Amino acid sequence: MPFPDEIFDAMGPQNYGGQQMPSSYSGGPFGTGPQGPAQGPFSPAGGPPVTPPPTQTPFGGNNNGGKQPNGGLAGLMPLIGILAALVIFLLIFMMPSCSNNEPNRNDYNVTVPESTYNRTKLDSGLPYDSNCIDDQLGWFENRTSAAKRLKVFYDKTGIQPYILFAKYNPKLTTDGEKQAWAREWYDDHIDNEDTLLFVYFAEQDVDNDVGYMTLVNGKHVSSIMDAQATEIFWTYLDEYWFSDRSTDDAIVATFDSTADRIMTKTTTRNDVHKWVIIAVIVISVLAIGAVVAWMLIKRKREHEQYVERMVTTPLDEARDPILEKYDQADHNDQVGQEQKGQ
Repeated sequence: MPFPDEIFDAMGPQNYGGQQMPSSYSGGPFGTGPQGPAQGPFSPAGGPPVTPPPTQTPFGGNNNGGKQPNGGLAGLMPLIGILAALVIFLLIFMMPSCSNNEPNRNDYNVTVPESTYNRTKLDSGLPYDSNCIDDQLGWFENRTSAAKRLKVFYDKTGIQPYILFAKYNPKLTTDGEKQAWAREWYDDHIDNEDTLLFVYFAEQDVDNDVGYMTLVNGKHVSSIMDAQATEIFWTYLDEYWFSDRSTDDAIVATFDSTADRIMTKTTTRNDVHKWVIIAVIVISVLAIGAVVAWMLIKRKREHEQYVERMVTTPLDEARDPILEKYDQADHNDQVGQEQKGQ
């Protein structure tokens, strides 16, 4: 393929807009030759080329090297801030749940067993029985008031509580005998299977010796007062019984705290760690998606700016890479011939 100079030599003198271009013109259609600026079809006849004013690009700046859109991490700072705030919110939301299942206690710093699953409230359909305290020892200060306060346990669990403080019985010498007696008493005095019976067996020295205690579950109660719930009950009772609380307060507080504990799954550190890991994964996926979307938008803007520059840039200022390639090849060829001639 002939180089541009050879094309112009073969064409001979040309006339553009009233000006004759000499055959020795070597500047190419966009360059300048010995006769001054090219007088081609891109300028008025006989006059210098007209350069339009810089045009504004859609994103600020101009097509002659104006300011580019913000890039790098600066454009992602608002998104990163939102994601960080979301992580902090999740941590604040979940961390208090580690302790909101722990009732307030001021007597002893007792470690209460965890409730590892959610229990469903018992739906017996039976109304609450306020005649649920049988005190043969006279230890309750106000049985009527205590019975009303025990309704909180019933409302939360659906289980009817019943309290029996039994006087000393010399025939009951072993724990097994006392447990059997308590089950028999349940069958003789309670006509439903939705009651939790607490029995305290007094010792011969009633005021100085702590008696034996046991729980008897109705058949429908065992789904809630399982082994774990029973252990929670005894932990609270040990704490409150040996405190300075009255008998009324110790019993009521034991039932209330037990209901709070067993009817809500305890949030452990492992639960918090699990949710934090899930939150981090979700946020990471969102962040990656945001970065990909940002890169696509950035490339789209760069393409639009490139098209804008191609459309608005005057042709006499445009750069043609193909012609530059041929000019460079012609220049290299001339240099090579000169070196050979020397």
